[in-house]
Parts: sequence; C-alpha cells; structure tokens
Amino acid sequence: TNLGTFYAVRPVPRTEADFQPAQTPRTRQIRSLFDRLARDFAGFRPIDDQDPGWRAQLTLQALSQFASQMSAIPGRKTLVWITHRIPSAIPGITEDQMIDLTPRVRLLGEAFVQSNTAVYTVAQSAAGAGAPMGYSVDTLRLLSDLTGGRAYASDAIGSAITDAMTDARGSYVVGYYPKRQQSDGKFHKLRVT
Repeated sequence: TNLGTFYAVRPVPRTEADFQPAQTPRTRQIRSLFDRLARDFAGFRPIDDQDPGWRAQLTLQALSQFASQMSAIPGRKTLVWITHRIPSAIPGITEDQMIDLTPRVRLLGEAFVQSNTAVYTVAQSAAGAGAPMGYSVDTLRLLSDLTGGRAYASDAIGSAITDAMTDARGSYVVGYYPKRQQSDGKFHKLRVT
C-alpha cells in the first residue's frame, strides 16, 4: 500500500495445509482479486504519496520485509512484481544532489537470493504499452538479473506470469572444475551469464 504495508490478495502460506493446490487455479481468479484490491484502496491519498523518493524507500522496505517472509518457505519461489516504476536515483536534500538507489536494490536482490526467490519484474506504464519508463527499467532489470528472474516491458503481465510458472518447473546446477595442473592456490573471478 502507499503506507509501505502489504495487502494480501492471497496470504503467504504458513502451514503445510496452505501449500495444497487450489481447486481453481489462482491465475484464473486474478482479475477479481485485483478488482477487489483496487476497490479497497480507491480514494484520497496522503501528500507524501507524490514524493518519488518516499515511495521508493517504502517500496524497497516492504519488498525487503517480503523477502524475509519468503525465506520461511522451503524451496525455490517466484515473485512477479508489477510496478509503475522504481527510480534508480531519488532527489536528495538539495536540487543538485541525487541519491543512488542501486546499492539498496542490490541489497534487496541479495535478500531475495537468500530467500531462494526469483523476481520477475514488469515495468507497467500508466501510459500504456510502449511508453518510455526511463531508468526504472534498468532498476527492475537489475533486480531480476540478481535473483534469476526476468524483466518485462509494459503490458507483458501475462507473459511474465506464464514464464515464471514455466521456469519454476526446472532448475540448473552449475559446477566448475579447474584443471589441477593450473592451480596456483589463489581465488579467481568467474562470471556466468
């Protein structure tokens, strides 16, 4: 919500019984669930809601709390995050000072990695498909890349959900075995893309 709290469209499972499959897939119920959400939060908003820096801080804080909750659930998890934007930098105290949010986004990515959660981001533009999202796309792409998810442009919500469900069916284990004769006893950087 605009207060940095979660509104559970469907609560995070807490017991073994909560993990049982629903009789009707939730993806078929998504429109009614989001319609209910829109009704519950329609109305006046506080003036702080206009400040992108305030909103970005609340968003990162709430997602960090969510990553912590997800760590209690065993196994690989997937989050599809649909958002209008998350800036890469926010205004500081003075006009010429900008605060880079990249380190906070990296910490958030680390929290999701530790909770074994892949984040699929959708940069949903209020102006519709193809509208420019600025540096928000870079921020969302960074979070997806850090967690093993994927980033999507506006109006690709269906693709994001479908791909997230498909990707959740498989995983990979990567091993690296250096040749013994080349071992020099030092650490070496490896990059996997």
